[in-house]
Amino acid sequence: MISIIHRRHNQPPLKSAFTLVELLIVIIIVAILAAIAIPKMRDGWERAEESRLKALLKLRREAVERFRQDTGVFPAALGDILVKNAPTSGLDSNGNTKPIPPGSFQGPYLYNTDSTALRPPKYRGRNATYFTTSPRVGQLQYEFTIIDSEGKPMNTW
Repeated sequence: MISIIHRRHNQPPLKSAFTLVELLIVIIIVAILAAIAIPKMRDGWERAEESRLKALLKLRREAVERFRQDTGVFPAALGDILVKNAPTSGLDSNGNTKPIPPGSFQGPYLYNTDSTALRPPKYRGRNATYFTTSPRVGQLQYEFTIIDSEGKPMNTW
């Protein structure tokens, strides 16, 4: 076969390479895909954090409720749900101190599996609050009104 393109004898062979325009097109496509994907991943992380916080609140609330069912009073402090020996007193629904009946305490109601078990769950640097005064004795919730990914204020969790 006869080659149509004639090269000079001393020229190097042609090398195939990407042009600048082709490279710019690829970079633009990658940037567009990243602009679409990154916000979706961020939303996923936020929803995962909200789910974790809801689960932690639920565990602590259930432990407070089991304490109340066993002893007839709310824990005087959130740490009372972790202790093995019965505290001497708790709080009634009005926030008054009441003695815990002997033999009624069946704790611990939440096992301290790590050093953060007592710490109320934080969200964006803010803690949940355990209330010890009337009318919210024994409640554990967020007091701020940040809207979660489902459009609900976090203080309604």
